Amino acid sequence: MGFGRVTVGLSLLYSGNWSGTGYYTDRVAEALAALAEEGIEGLGLGPENFPFDQPYPIPLRPVPRLSLRWPFERGATWISRDRTQGVNLLHYPAAVGPPRHDLPIVATLHDVGPFLHPEWFPPLKRLYLCRAIRSVVHHARLVLADTQWQAERIRQVFPECAEKLRVVPPVVSAEFRSSVGDAPPEQSETEQSPFILGVGTLEPRKNIERLIQAWRRSGFEGDLLLVGRWGWKCQGIRRLLDSIGAHSRGESGEDVWTLRYGRRVVRREFLPSAELAGLYRTALCLVYPSLFEGFGLPVLEAMACGCPVAVSRDSAMEEVAGEAAWTFDPTDVESMVTMIEQVSGGEGARTARTRAALEESRKLSPQAFAQVLLKAYREAIL
Repeated sequence: MGFGRVTVGLSLLYSGNWSGTGYYTDRVAEALAALAEEGIEGLGLGPENFPFDQPYPIPLRPVPRLSLRWPFERGATWISRDRTQGVNLLHYPAAVGPPRHDLPIVATLHDVGPFLHPEWFPPLKRLYLCRAIRSVVHHARLVLADTQWQAERIRQVFPECAEKLRVVPPVVSAEFRSSVGDAPPEQSETEQSPFILGVGTLEPRKNIERLIQAWRRSGFEGDLLLVGRWGWKCQGIRRLLDSIGAHSRGESGEDVWTLRYGRRVVRREFLPSAELAGLYRTALCLVYPSLFEGFGLPVLEAMACGCPVAVSRDSAMEEVAGEAAWTFDPTDVESMVTMIEQVSGGEGARTARTRAALEESRKLSPQAFAQVLLKAYREAIL
């Protein structure tokens, strides 16, 4: 097929689910809208619960949720063909969707954790993801990875897809790219004193227990603010928090655990991007201790807001942050303690890291993201 008008059907299965895959889907939609002058037309394929009455960057078409989740080769074309009329290429932004033979597929595979670390996933979810991802990777024309680090793990799990694997780093939304000099939003009482920030679902692979332990042992006198919903196997985190301080509710409904000498751990649910950007701009540092990520979007969000970052060593996040980040061994609490004390003890070092973070984040622009996607779509459509 030549390079005439190409309609890309984008699965919106995970859009709006307050996760990295949801945010990524929306950034792809924005890129598709920007590529209209290049002959690319985006069409969002949304499940029944998608907010079709809300503005979206590209035109929308309702489709049954099952037709976006179907993981089996048998019936894959039949279950979704009527809903993809006029589509020339399918983009599955979370590597989940019908493994069709009749349309070229571009699949973004953020994470092979279900294959390499099954203990971090609920059994039924892991079985589904392994089946769905394996089928899509087998049929896709191109597989996109967020980082070189993750691409190496994808090759480990799927050596047969090495030739069709491309690295396309994500970008952040406009709220995180605004000026660092913007006035921060009004803060609640729990955010007025210096605080260290952690962002992500509270589940085992995010390594939140060690972060709490390290913060507690460190000499940093400020609070620890966690932004994220309770996830799978979060009981250990809850028990740890209840053991170190008395629980209460803050003025905005947030969970607060107050330690003996006044320090606090505060947990808020996932926030709208503008509010989260305000926290990044006022935090002493974002600490991201995850044990396994394909990218670690909060790291780039924080960097774009001018927030210093500290990340797990030998990880995708270290690749994203480059020289802008403090690094630590995520399996060693004492390594994390040392990092927190370095972060909290040196204003000059934080200023230098802030400048480096802004410079690194500007390398991943929406324009560059759109152009790399354009190249991938053209390669897949041939």
